[in-house]
Amino acid sequence: MKIKRVASAIIGIGFLLFSCQAIQASEVPKYELGESCSSEYDAAKPKDIYCYVNEVGLYEKKLKNSSGSDVPAGTPITILKGGDGKEFRVSDIALDKKISGLTKENIPKDKFGFVLIGDGDSGCIGGSFSGDTQIRCNWIENFDTRAYKKGQILYLGEKGRITTTRQGNVVTVGQVELVAKSSPDNATLNIGRVPNIEIRTWERYLSEGENCAFLSEEQISPDLVCVEGDEILAPKNPKKSVGDNVYEKTGISLDSTAWFPLITLFLIIIGIFAFITDSKNGIALRMLQTLFYLSVFLLVCAALVALFINIVEPLFSNNTVDFSRKVLGIPTYFYFLPIIFSIILRNNRK
Repeated sequence: MKIKRVASAIIGIGFLLFSCQAIQASEVPKYELGESCSSEYDAAKPKDIYCYVNEVGLYEKKLKNSSGSDVPAGTPITILKGGDGKEFRVSDIALDKKISGLTKENIPKDKFGFVLIGDGDSGCIGGSFSGDTQIRCNWIENFDTRAYKKGQILYLGEKGRITTTRQGNVVTVGQVELVAKSSPDNATLNIGRVPNIEIRTWERYLSEGENCAFLSEEQISPDLVCVEGDEILAPKNPKKSVGDNVYEKTGISLDSTAWFPLITLFLIIIGIFAFITDSKNGIALRMLQTLFYLSVFLLVCAALVALFINIVEPLFSNNTVDFSRKVLGIPTYFYFLPIIFSIILRNNRK
């Protein structure tokens, strides 16, 4: 019995530990900004992030020294095809048609160290294109060029040495860009082309209203579009306001300048309703009458302004009278109605 209990306890503890690890694993965010990503479709992916593919140049790499001896900094090297491209040897003029780069530091035998990548092409022009591929050159600063002349081409010599003399098998190392000592501030030698590699990382889409002048199509959310001229992000299918829907169906524009006359018209209707009621007393009736008179007064004032702007002023200025002009978003002739309405009310009272 004791053995069974102990075994059960061990199994229970193991299951608990496994469950905790599973929970911790599930808590690890799957989509971390800046982390490596995949462009495969995943319904669980948040809509505000995307897999950004950026083409960059491979300017340096950490490789293992498999040459059989220590290699000093500034030595031309060739990356071995075996070892998954993670090993190098010293370049050999009898074996190589071009170099793979120069050692950035002293790298002991069978140890890893940084290598500056470049094919030694002395005519490399950075920023140019070969088909759809951008050409990138590697200008290095940790190479002392005081023994050379500006513009001089350097070649691979015997046993991986660098020389200014063309050998029988011409293998270039690079071209002197600046005569100076090794310094982080001076790019002294152009060691040729570097390979282009793709870096895929999770990035977040910019929001509506942000600048999109330098964004590529893949960097813009499918729901947004870059507005030409303004260069800002706007909704691809913007939601229509109530006013836009009313205008499409009726032709009536409910812009912000039209709300005041519409509200006033509504108050007039309330006032008319108050006048046709049988009751002649009460607070509600008096309030409605007050609103009615106030609305009529405001519209009469607006009408006088409209008359002056659209009729009186154009007549005295020898300009054309245009009754289609609008005041507060409403055609001028609309404002003549309350004046006529107020005249009718006065006549009825008499």
